[in-house]
Amino acid sequence: MRTRAPPPNLDFSGTWKSARGSVMALETSGNEVTGHYKSAIGEAEGEGSFPLRGFVSGDLVSYTVNFGRFATLVSWVGQFAPDDHSAPALRTVFIAAVNVEEQNEADHAWGSVRTGSDTYTKIT
Repeated sequence: MRTRAPPPNLDFSGTWKSARGSVMALETSGNEVTGHYKSAIGEAEGEGSFPLRGFVSGDLVSYTVNFGRFATLVSWVGQFAPDDHSAPALRTVFIAAVNVEEQNEADHAWGSVRTGSDTYTKIT
C-alpha cells in the first residue's frame, strides 16, 4: 500500500436522513465526528437518540452507535457522493452486532451479526 496525503476533510456537520427514515445529527471537528442517532427501524425505533462517534478522512466517514439497552452495536462506513439530483448524499454499508445471551450462544450466535447498506441525504 502506498502512502499518500488524504484530501481535506469534508464537513459532515448537519442532519442526515436515511432511506429507511432514521435520522442522525452530526458535528465534525477535525478528523472526528460526533452526534446522535434516532433509529426508524428495529427495537430502537422511537426510543430516543443514541450517541454516535467516529472519524472523517477526506470525503470518507465511519461511525458507531451503541444502542445500549438493546444490546446492539452498529458501525457504518461510507463516502460522500451526491445523488442523481446533485443533492448531498452519504452512501454507507453497515455491520450490526446483537448480543446473544450466553446460554443461547452455541445455537444462535451465528445470526447475531448482520450487514447491509443505506443512503443518507442531508436535510439541514
